[in-house]
Amino acid sequence: MDYQQWREVERGVAARSHLMPIKAAIALARYLYHDQSNVTAKPSYRDLGVVQELANMLRAAHKAADHAPLVCDESKKWLEWDEFLGLVQALRAECAGLTASGKPRARRDVAASLQCYLIVAILSVVPDRQRTLRELELGRTLLQQPDGTWVIKHGPGDYKTGKKYGDRPPLLIAPFIYPELEAFINKWQQELKPKTNKLFCKPKSRDPMDENAIYYLFKQAALRLTGKATHPHLVRDMIVTHLRMQQKSEAEMEALALYMGHSLAMQRDTYDGRTKAQKLRPAVELLQSLSRSRY
Repeated sequence: MDYQQWREVERGVAARSHLMPIKAAIALARYLYHDQSNVTAKPSYRDLGVVQELANMLRAAHKAADHAPLVCDESKKWLEWDEFLGLVQALRAECAGLTASGKPRARRDVAASLQCYLIVAILSVVPDRQRTLRELELGRTLLQQPDGTWVIKHGPGDYKTGKKYGDRPPLLIAPFIYPELEAFINKWQQELKPKTNKLFCKPKSRDPMDENAIYYLFKQAALRLTGKATHPHLVRDMIVTHLRMQQKSEAEMEALALYMGHSLAMQRDTYDGRTKAQKLRPAVELLQSLSRSRY
């Protein structure tokens, strides 16, 4: 505890930075005192006083991190929705088979460009957690309907809040993505020689995409083309904030919340990035309109 306080007071570390040292200490305690623990203990190792104490510290640290203000300036990473759609179109243009001078590009490079475009484009129409992209699998979570439309289908085990909400409604991929999606599936994906049955893979190692790979691919593409290090976790915030700024109805926002697999309350508390002044603007305009109607 003294060490954690020293890190916070003297070094100014963020609240979330306390989590990893505590987790490491728990792992070390389990290793050092393994022989003293009863194998029937539930949860494992909680019969050890040191592990129990560290677990309490971790729980408190998680609670503090959840309520701590962000250290980084999210405005430096934020794209307005029109800017984000511009990024999607720029990535689509980069999928061309020829260079600016008219020379053919390496087929593997074209495949990598298509993959990058699809990851960002799908998020623009299905603003879901990035796990959805990592685990896209043709014939299981990525399905083509009899009418030719493409959807993402999740059972309870395929998304974070599945235990609460069960099977999700089909998440429709917009038709403007179909040409590149079908070209990638039928022709270009094989150029990456993936070592996985998932739709997307790491271009260099060919292993399945993990959380860091999706994050940095998205971030680097955004930084290169917009000058802002936008990341996939912000897409939900950006679309919800955009729609709130458009003053969409509560019924529409509730439908979006259910579609995205969370509650309307979570949408308001977690994903609405409007300032207090922006949230109050409709009330100000309403009161002004009442005054104008009188005078």
